[in-house]
Amino acid sequence: MLSEIKTRYSQSLKRSKTFLKSQKTTPKSSSITSTRELCLLRNQAECPICAIKFSGKNHNTEHIHPRALGGLNDDENKIQMCTACNNSRNLTMQSMLGNPPYYKNYQSIKADVDEFILWSEVTADEGFLAGAVFPRAQEIFTEARFANTEPPMPKRAYGRFSTWDKDSLPNLKFNQTPIRTSPIEHNQSKRKIGLVERFFDKLFGYEPKKPEIQIKQDKKELPEVIQRNESPKQASSKSKPSTTEGKVKSTDTKSEGSEGAITTEKQLKNDVLTDLSQFKMDIIMIVGSKKLSNDDLGRAIQKWMIERGYENYNPTSFLRLHNLPRGLKKALQTHCSDYLNISGDDIWHVDLKDELVVQHRKLESEIKWKLEKSDNEAIPLKDFWPIVKDLKESSGLTWNQFMEKFGLKNTGEMGGVAIKSKIICSTLAIDVILEKKGKEHFVKYSSSD
Repeated sequence: MLSEIKTRYSQSLKRSKTFLKSQKTTPKSSSITSTRELCLLRNQAECPICAIKFSGKNHNTEHIHPRALGGLNDDENKIQMCTACNNSRNLTMQSMLGNPPYYKNYQSIKADVDEFILWSEVTADEGFLAGAVFPRAQEIFTEARFANTEPPMPKRAYGRFSTWDKDSLPNLKFNQTPIRTSPIEHNQSKRKIGLVERFFDKLFGYEPKKPEIQIKQDKKELPEVIQRNESPKQASSKSKPSTTEGKVKSTDTKSEGSEGAITTEKQLKNDVLTDLSQFKMDIIMIVGSKKLSNDDLGRAIQKWMIERGYENYNPTSFLRLHNLPRGLKKALQTHCSDYLNISGDDIWHVDLKDELVVQHRKLESEIKWKLEKSDNEAIPLKDFWPIVKDLKESSGLTWNQFMEKFGLKNTGEMGGVAIKSKIICSTLAIDVILEKKGKEHFVKYSSSD
C-alpha cells in the first residue's frame, strides 16, 4: 500500500524537492469563493477529517500540499476543513519539520517532508484512517486534534475543490452515508460493521451485496426531503414511506420542503450574526486597553493568528476568517463603531471606548501595585486570579458580562484559569505576561528575567 501511495502522489514529492532545493518564495494563497461556501452550508457539509458540520466561521481552506513545501495555490490542492483540523495539521507539520523556511534544513528533514506530504495527501483523499500508514504523523495529529480518540467518519464531506463546483453534492468517496439512499435500505437487518472495516471496504472498492428488492432511484420517486440532501435519519423522521412489492410510495412533503428552505435561510442569517459577534469579541481581545496605529493593529492581528496556529496570518485572512471582505478599516468602521474609536486617515488609530476598558484600568493598577510589593517581581496565579474575581464582584457584572470586556466567553471553550489569565494579560496596556515555571504559573513584566 505504501508504494502505491508514493506512486499516486509522486508529483507532489517531486514538486516539494524542486521547490525546497531552489529556495523559491512561497506562493500567495486564496481562499474559498462565496458561491462554493454557500454550497457547503446549503448542503450541510462536514469536515472531511472529523465530520464536524460546517457553519459560520468554523472552517478554513486547507492547502493539502502546504505552500511552504511547494504546494500550489490551485483548486487541485485545496480542500475545506474545520478550523480545528486545519490548525492541527499545521501543528503536525511544525512538530515534524520545525519552523519555516524549510529549505534551510531540507537535507536533514527530507524523509520527514516526504512522510508529511504523503500523509497530508492521503488523509485528504481517503479519510483520516488512511493516515495510519504513516504512524508518526498520524500520532501527532491524533493527539493534537482528538486527544488520541477515534473520530467519526464523515457522511457529507466534499473533496478537493477541483472535484466539485457550486451545484455539486458532497462527493468524497469515503462518505459513510450515500447522498441519495432509499429509506428502505436503512431498514434492512444487517451485521453491524466496525468503523475500521467500513473504511477499508471503501478504500479497496468493496461493494456490499445489494438487497434483493430492487428500488428505483428516480428523483421523482424519492421523498423531497432526501432530494434536498438531508441525511437519511432526518428524512425518515419527516417522511415514512411504505413498501408494497418492492415499490416505494413517497409521501407529500411539499410543506416540509418549504419549511426546510426557510430554516436554511434563517441558519445562514444566524451564521452571519455569529460571525459578526465573534469578530467583535476578537477585536476587543486584540485591541484591549491599548491605543494602536494601523500598523500596530496589523502586527497584533498577526500575533493573534500565529498563536492560534493559522497558516495565513494577515488582516485579510483575519477578515476572511469572520466571513468579511477585504479592507480592515472599512470592516471596523462598519461593524465596530459602537465600541471602537477610529481616528485618522492614511495613518489611523484605534482604541476601545472608555466604558469597555474600565476593568482593564483597574486590573492594571492592581497588578502594578502587587508587582511592586513582590520580592520576585512576579504574582503567582493563585494570587492573580483572586484579583480578577474581586474586580468582577465589585463591578456588579455577571461573569459573562465581565469576561466579555476582555473579549472572552465565560465557558470551558477557552480553557482553564491559566489560559484565561494569559489572554487577559495580553489585553492590558502594561507589558505583562503569564509565564510557567516548573508546575506553577506567574504574572510578570515581559521584560523582567
